[in-house]
Amino acid sequence: MSPSKLKYTFKAATGKTIGKYRQQIRIEKSEQLLRFSEWDISSIAEKMGFHSASHFTTFFKRERGITPRKYRQLSRQTNEGNS
Repeated sequence: MSPSKLKYTFKAATGKTIGKYRQQIRIEKSEQLLRFSEWDISSIAEKMGFHSASHFTTFFKRERGITPRKYRQLSRQTNEGNS
């Protein structure tokens, strides 16, 4: 399969480009790590393949509208309220 055929087929099947799909997976995995791990932001950034914590923070804020630190705080407050 040619690269252009792969791109076309992938977008037809998922409704997203390969790049956007990859970003979605990265952000969802990042959210899980922020909610359920004790890793610091730098460790999560490294695990998710970012060159720096600041690059990860910029990416996360662009995708979710809040910083990873704030996301972690809010998600943990919500979890404590449900306990």
